[in-house]
Order: sequence, then C-alpha cells, then structure tokens
Amino acid sequence: MTLINVPILFLFHEIQRLVILTACKMEDAFADREPGKSHDYDIRKVLQRWRHDIDETMVHVFDFVYFYGKDVDHNVHGIWASWGVIPNVGTRVLEYVVRTISAVLISHLRSGDQGLDDAKEKVQRTLNDLQTSGLGGRYVSQALPNNWYYYDLSLGWLPGFSFTYQGALIDLPPYEVLNMKGRSGTRLIGYEISC
Repeated sequence: MTLINVPILFLFHEIQRLVILTACKMEDAFADREPGKSHDYDIRKVLQRWRHDIDETMVHVFDFVYFYGKDVDHNVHGIWASWGVIPNVGTRVLEYVVRTISAVLISHLRSGDQGLDDAKEKVQRTLNDLQTSGLGGRYVSQALPNNWYYYDLSLGWLPGFSFTYQGALIDLPPYEVLNMKGRSGTRLIGYEISC
C-alpha cells in the first residue's frame, strides 16, 4: 500500500501525509530523479534532510493564512519589503521565492496542477508590481524569472536558472565565466559547491 492510497480519517493525518509527500518531491528534485516515477525512500532520512526547509515553509504558510488573511498582495508586499533589509537574503532569493509560492498555493490546493501555475502567476504579478513601484526592497528584481541567467559551458550565458556543471571536480578544465569589462550595473553572482 502506498502513502497516497491510505485512507485519511483526521485533518492532522492529511497534513502529515502532505508534508511527507512534499519532502519526497524535494528529495526527487535534489537527486534529479524523473518526476512522477515511483521511488523508494528512507522517510526518516528524507525528513531529516528537508526539516529546515519544511519548517520555514510552514511558517510562511501560517503567516499567509493567519496574519495576512490569504491576501496575496498584502503578504508579498510585507514579506519582501521586510526581507529587503536583511543582508544575507541575496544568496537565498530562490528559497524565498519557493516559500512565497508555497504559501500562496494554500489558496489553490483544490485546483490540481493548475493551482501551482495560479500561485506562481499571482506571486510574479505582485513582485512585478513591487519592482515597478520601487517598494519591494533590493531582492525583488532577483526574484523575477526574467532577471535570472545561468552559464552553460557550451553556450555561455542563457536566461533561466540551471546548473552550470554537475560532476567531479577533478580534472575540470578552466572556463572563463565572467568578463565584465566596460559594463556598468549591479549583479549578484552566486556559486554553490556541494559535496
């Protein structure tokens, strides 16, 4: 019997199931597994690995529901303006985007797959409004998808968000990634090495 087929008798059990399913999806994305396929999980290890992210996301969900009354504009304006004064958010903007969309998704749970698209669209619309008004703080422009670029080793800089390289760090040939001569403006360049 799979987790999806277990009959749910209480709301608390449904919340537990959703948290476990979400952690498994996060694990799939982390391990670059094909979505929709069945995988074996060590649930204890999965929950330990993703506990912090789940805790932070749940905080944002409760804030959205109870403090902001599920008002997307008020919520996104408030949290992104407050994050604008925190110095270390710049390296974790993507995490904050995920948390924001996850909170807004609560209003669309009965919409199936369309709910995620609706939540993304509402968050992006509100972030665009914040950027236009200049009231969203310094990280809003980083959060908008049209402002993300990644470096492809074969093709150079491309719009979007992806890995530049995944593999062994032994015998990796040198690549020029950044040459900014004569270009003005502010850019945040993020590097992550995971072992």
